[in-house]
Amino acid sequence: MRTFIIINNGVARVLRTYAFGPGGRSITPGTEGDLPEIVPAPTAIEVIAKYHPDKQAKITGSREITEADLPTDTEHWARDGWEDDGATIIINLAKAKASFEKYIITLKRAKALDILARETAGEDVTSEKATLQAINPQALVAAAPDIAALRAALPAGLIA
Repeated sequence: MRTFIIINNGVARVLRTYAFGPGGRSITPGTEGDLPEIVPAPTAIEVIAKYHPDKQAKITGSREITEADLPTDTEHWARDGWEDDGATIIINLAKAKASFEKYIITLKRAKALDILARETAGEDVTSEKATLQAINPQALVAAAPDIAALRAALPAGLIA
C-alpha cells in the first residue's frame, strides 16, 4: 500500500493505492512475497490520470506520505480543514470550523425529525424541543480556539 496526499479543491485528501495480485485482487500488506505476478501499487499520478477530466482539473498537487504524516484528528469535519504546506499536513482551523458548523446543523435537523416523529406518536418532547432550539451552532464554533475545543463543544444530546 502507498499513501498519498492530494490537493482537491484546496483541501488535502488522502489517497491510498494498493498492490494487486493475480486476477486483479487486492493484496493484503505482507503477502506480496507469497503471490506471483504482483502489480505494484500505482502512483497518485497514475490513479488521477483515470479520473474524469473535470475532476482532474480540481487536483492541484500530490505527494507520497506515510501514515505518520497524517494529523490525528480524523473526524470528517476536521479532515475538511486539512491542508498540505509541502512539508506537513496541517489543519486550517477556519475551514474545520465551517465544516463543524455544517455538521452541527445536520445533526440538529436529524434530531428535530426524531423529536417530531416521537411527538406525533404522542410523547411529551417539550423539554427536548427547547434544548434543541437553544443549540446555536455559530456560537459553539466561534467560542472554540482549537480542534479539541470544537470536539468538546459538540452537544451530547445531538448524537444518539
